[in-house]
Amino acid sequence: MATYPNCCYKNKMAMMATSTQVGEWANLVMHEGMELKADGFSNKIDTDFVRGMLPHHQGAVDMAKIQKCYGKENSLKKFNDWIIGHQNFEIDTVVAWQKKNDKPTMAE
Repeated sequence: MATYPNCCYKNKMAMMATSTQVGEWANLVMHEGMELKADGFSNKIDTDFVRGMLPHHQGAVDMAKIQKCYGKENSLKKFNDWIIGHQNFEIDTVVAWQKKNDKPTMAE
């Protein structure tokens, strides 16, 4: 999966990017991941659901971080702390399920 310059790290690329550019890139990365291009569809709904949900939840974390870095509204920044915490919990839950259940087969 591609990555984008996360503005919270304040690296050179991120400092040159506008919030729109970083937001567009985060949206692209999330949607690319949700298309399951990396692993493809498995013909198992539980596996495909989990594989698609990971980039979806990571996209929410990324968007929240972008607002916290570029945004001005403090109430949204506080809300985004909640989003980041809850989405990371969901990511951890899905990753744990995936480690236990998403075993590649010879057909995949």
